[in-house]
Amino acid sequence: MQLLIQQSVIGGPWQLYRRLQRDANALRRITERTASRQVFRSLSLLGRVVLKTEEQVEPSELVWTDTREEKVNLAPPSCNRELPEIIRCRIGPYALKNSFVALNRRVRLIPPGPVPFDEHNNLLAYALRPKHYLNPFVHVPLASLFRSQICSMPLNGPKLGRACLLTNAWNRTYHHWVADLLPQIVILEEAGVASRDGKVKFIIPKSPARWQLESLELLGVPTTSLVRIDAQTFVEELLMPSFARREIVGGGWSVVSPGILRKLRERMYEGCGVEAHPKTRPHSKVYISRRMALGRQVINERELEQSLTRLGFRIAVTETMSYAEEVRLFSEAEIIVGAGGSGLSNVIFCRDKVKVVEIAANEPGSKYPDSTDYSLSAGLGHGFSVYLAKPIPRLAPNRFDLAVDVPDFCRFLQKVMETSV
Repeated sequence: MQLLIQQSVIGGPWQLYRRLQRDANALRRITERTASRQVFRSLSLLGRVVLKTEEQVEPSELVWTDTREEKVNLAPPSCNRELPEIIRCRIGPYALKNSFVALNRRVRLIPPGPVPFDEHNNLLAYALRPKHYLNPFVHVPLASLFRSQICSMPLNGPKLGRACLLTNAWNRTYHHWVADLLPQIVILEEAGVASRDGKVKFIIPKSPARWQLESLELLGVPTTSLVRIDAQTFVEELLMPSFARREIVGGGWSVVSPGILRKLRERMYEGCGVEAHPKTRPHSKVYISRRMALGRQVINERELEQSLTRLGFRIAVTETMSYAEEVRLFSEAEIIVGAGGSGLSNVIFCRDKVKVVEIAANEPGSKYPDSTDYSLSAGLGHGFSVYLAKPIPRLAPNRFDLAVDVPDFCRFLQKVMETSV
C-alpha cells in the first residue's frame, strides 16, 4: 500500500494507472517468453523447427562482409560513489567483430512480430536480435511458433521481392530503434544496397510510432518502401544486415559500432539540414526530463530542474518534440544530463567529445546503471559520468524511481563541467 501511495504521488492517478499497466504487461511478456521457450524445445526435439544463429550463416548466404577492423576504447567514467561493477568491468580497449549482410531466399514472415522462417522451417534468430542476446524468445511470440507448424508457404497471400526487417520485440523502445534497427539501413548502404530508390521494402511495426516514421523520412527512405505485415507473407529475398551492436572479439558482450553510428549521424544531419562541420563548438547544456516516462522518474525533478536552470541548462521533454528537433537539440549540446534510459540514446547525434551525465539508482539490483549508456557514449569518445541517486522502489521487481540530492548533484556536475574530454 505504501508503494501505491508513493507511485500515485509521481504523476497522479492516471500516471499510476499507466505504470501499473506497464508492469502487468511486463509480467505477461515474461510468462509468454517462458512458454515460447518450452514450446520451442518440444518442437526442436521433434525436429519440427531449428534455431538458426549468426554462427550458422553459410558463406554462400553472405552478400557483404566488412573487412575493416574497428577498435574502441572505453575510458574510465567519473562517479560520485564507487563505480558499479557492471561499468567498471567494461573499461578498456576492444576490437569489434565485423559487420555483414546475409541474404535468405524464400522466407516466410509469420505474425505477430513478424518472425522469419526459411523454407526448411529454420527460425532465423540472427535477424531478430544481436548475437550475444542469448534468449531469442524475447522476439518470438507463442502464436508465431504455432503458426509456423500449421502454415505452409502461402500460395495466394502477400508476396515481397526484396525486403529487410526493421522489427523485433524491442522496436517500440526508442533506444533499440535508434541503436539497433536504424543502423541496419546504414549497414545496407555500406554493402552497396540503396535504401532510397524504392527497390528494397522495409518491414516496419504494424502500428509505428510517430518518431519511427519521422526518423525513416529523415533518412530518405520513401514511404512507398515501408510495409506493415498483419498476415503471413512470402519474401523472395530477405536481406539481413548484422546489428550495429557488435560482439567484442573474445565474446560475451557487445558495443554498438561507433563507425556505423557516426554514419547514421551524418545521414540524420543531412535530413535535418544540420551543418556537418560547423566552425564553432556546440555550447548548449541540456537536461533530458523523464516526466512523461513510466519509470525511472526523478521524484524531486522540479527542484532539480530549478537548480539546473540556474546553471544555464535547457530542460527538454523529447516526447513533445519532432524527430528533427531532437537531432538539432543534441547536435548543439556540449553536455547532456538525464536519468538512464532511452532518452540518453540521442547522444548518437551529438558532436564529437561532449559530456554525458547519467543519473541512476544506487542499488545493485536496479536495471540502471548498466553498460549500455556507458559503452554507447564512451565508444563515441564522449566523456561519461554517472551519478548514483537514492532508489525509490516501484511495484515491478528491480525497477526504481530516483530521489536526487540536488545540492550534492550540482557540486558533482560542476566538477564534471570543469573537466575536459
